[in-house]
Amino acid sequence: MARKYTRVEFTFDECEVYPDKYIKELVDDLRPQDMDDLIAACGNAEDAIRMSVAFSELVYFYLDDTGKCISVLGLGAHDDATLGRQVWSVSTNEVEQGYIKSLLIKEAKKVVGAWAHKYGLLQNVVSDENTKSIGYMSQILGAVFLPEHININGHIWKPFYIIG
Repeated sequence: MARKYTRVEFTFDECEVYPDKYIKELVDDLRPQDMDDLIAACGNAEDAIRMSVAFSELVYFYLDDTGKCISVLGLGAHDDATLGRQVWSVSTNEVEQGYIKSLLIKEAKKVVGAWAHKYGLLQNVVSDENTKSIGYMSQILGAVFLPEHININGHIWKPFYIIG
């Protein structure tokens, strides 16, 4: 029988306790490709996740059946200078090694699909070297990657969008 997960919603409007515990659990066991992306973007994985949470309108933390955070999915807050909304996610090795992977993929497809439908356009960048995530995003979430690449902090990124 497949193990289950619990989704915990976090918004600053309803924030009683900042999700430090969840962020720490993610950082302690991040997938190598997510760790590389976060360090390239910010220099420090924990700081990058904190900033992503801080600038998000809505964040879903996914916990395993022991209560440990194994994945996070965020929707960026509205920004007049940016089209649509940013979408972002990182996961632990536990997910990568097959732990409820198929359930979380279905969840991500459902949630990201609903956000794309509501906001029309979701977008962000992913490291050019993160081929595994690029594959998941294009095949499962319908992400379209632009042919142009962006250089941020000397690291090459691929912009993508998802249309609802």
